[in-house]
Amino acid sequence: MDAFFVSYVLASGILGLAIGSFLAARVARTVAARPQNLWGRSHCFTCNSVLGPLDMIPLVSYTISRGKCRHCHTPYSSMYSWIELTTMLLFLLLSFVLFQRWGTNVGLHWISITSILLTGSLLLYTAFVDIKLRAFPVHPLLACTLLNLGIAVFGLPHTFLDALLASLMFAGSLAMVRFVGRWVAKQEVMGSGDVWLALLLGSSLGVTGSIVAFYGAFLSGAILGIGILYKAHRAQRRPNPLPFAPFLVFGWIIALLAGDPIFHLLFPL
Repeated sequence: MDAFFVSYVLASGILGLAIGSFLAARVARTVAARPQNLWGRSHCFTCNSVLGPLDMIPLVSYTISRGKCRHCHTPYSSMYSWIELTTMLLFLLLSFVLFQRWGTNVGLHWISITSILLTGSLLLYTAFVDIKLRAFPVHPLLACTLLNLGIAVFGLPHTFLDALLASLMFAGSLAMVRFVGRWVAKQEVMGSGDVWLALLLGSSLGVTGSIVAFYGAFLSGAILGIGILYKAHRAQRRPNPLPFAPFLVFGWIIALLAGDPIFHLLFPL
């Protein structure tokens, strides 16, 4: 196996763990309504003890401490380790796919790679916050959308027209689903944040990828939703609202990894 490829993948995994640790802290502070402390020292929200370097080694520290603060022994949520692990796996997966696409002849595509990794990190943050709060901040999504559209002016990785059209098409489709769903169900079936999230997905994927992501998100959401409805019906209780951002992120990943073959499978010409 090529030594450069091995080093490249290892570096991607380490970077993913580091970014995942940052995202976990950001999610924790957002969920705890302390987003203003983004750049402050990490600390236990129960006893306010400042966490040292040995408390913040991704995955390792949580395992050694058995998921508890070593000062007050309050359990930490395992979700934050899942964020670190998921980010590492996403970076490994993307690094492999992008290496297959461009190899060592990266050229200006390093801008595209940076944009994709930045978008992926923001999407994971959004998905996990949505799982915890059933809501998420939209300002970072808008900023990243504008960044992707700015890069697309130079044709990286899509043309500006493709990225802009995809953003408007994806967001417009979700806005229509939201409007029709509210009219039929007489209640909100989708948050407005999902429409802003669709803008970002479109700017990152282009038209073809956005169509695949749209199908992937709704298909996966429908499968899990049917299972939840069935389980709630058996238990004779009202089902909990299902956050849609994780399914949109799942659709983005599927489209990025295999968008073209799936598109041609859905729409054979």
